Amino acid sequence: MIFKINNTVLPIPAAWSESYETIENVNQSEAGTDLTSLIRANKLTVNISSNLTETQKTALLEYAAEPTVTVTIGAASKTMRLRNVAASRVRWSEKNLEELWEVTYDLMEV
Repeated sequence: MIFKINNTVLPIPAAWSESYETIENVNQSEAGTDLTSLIRANKLTVNISSNLTETQKTALLEYAAEPTVTVTIGAASKTMRLRNVAASRVRWSEKNLEELWEVTYDLMEV
């Protein structure tokens, strides 16, 4: 399976957590009853944790400044927002020739 954000190939995430939100508009009528308008149901937000190279981490930080990104998982693509990028350096190992970063970020459906 291929996982890409804006054509940057990333490793399959180590941790993936999904949450769904319902967006609604609630107004009160003159009689005091709530008038609810459903704007959107099941808006997806994904919290991801992954070990990335310095190049991949830098690309994610640049994408976080953009209004939207294209997320591709396998053959499916979706437009999302990339937010809340946080990174911490993972200890070097002799097996890894590149420095790795543990990066967490959120993808929010537009």
